[in-house]
Amino acid sequence: MGSGATAGQPSDSSLTKRVENAFAHDSLIQGSRIQVRTQDRMVTLSDTAASKQAAQRADQLVSRINGVKGVEDYIHYGNP
Repeated sequence: MGSGATAGQPSDSSLTKRVENAFAHDSLIQGSRIQVRTQDRMVTLSDTAASKQAAQRADQLVSRINGVKGVEDYIHYGNP
């Protein structure tokens, strides 16, 4: 299966697309430059969020996506 997918689980690329889609439709996160990487269903977030609240919201959204095993947060917020 590759890309971190196991029977009945979404692939890493599918999870990345789901996260990016959730971010694109969330008004609190829009305007942030959050990078998303997924490996073995672990999502890593990095780069810059517009605010502390946006960074926290990003974590919340990712943790709600079915198939995500965990979140590693390396997001900075405020002035880059």
